[in-house]
Amino acid sequence: LVVSVTIVSFILSAFVVPMAPALSDRLANSFRQTATGERELAGSSHRSDVVVIGFGPAGQIGALSLVESDLNVTVIDLNREGVRKAGEFGFDGQIGDATSAEVLEHASIGEASLVIITLPHFKSTLAITELVRSMNPSATIIVRSRHHIYTDALAAAGAIVSGDEQQVGRAIGDHVSSWFAQNPSVKS
Repeated sequence: LVVSVTIVSFILSAFVVPMAPALSDRLANSFRQTATGERELAGSSHRSDVVVIGFGPAGQIGALSLVESDLNVTVIDLNREGVRKAGEFGFDGQIGDATSAEVLEHASIGEASLVIITLPHFKSTLAITELVRSMNPSATIIVRSRHHIYTDALAAAGAIVSGDEQQVGRAIGDHVSSWFAQNPSVKS
């Protein structure tokens, strides 16, 4: 009996294993909305004026000026905490991978006037920028670039680039200037 069960399981696994990703996605999606309490946006009259992709510290700081606006803001994040935080800001939140056209469609990317991408990973940021540009040619896209070497590629993809290195350099320069001001005996 044990040998028979083992043989049958080997044969079945050859058919079931390739279907596992699709089955797990369906199962996860069926639990996602009901378990987390996020609002369901699909099929509703939801409209996004602004879409923020990535809602860690950079996304939260970048979106602060949107809090008091009358704009409809949708946040896409892979992290439940980012989506929860978006709700605290008064934004709609959606858990999802923005490299997927379906996720962007769900967030009404085609209607957005502004898209803010704050992901730290260059390849993901570039892929999302290109996808957004193909789905909404008129949107303004502002992206975060951790390293200046990627600025040209992101700009060529149609984004306005804000670089972490430049901001950190300015902040350090401000601290050095402050230090000089507090230490007048040191020659500058």
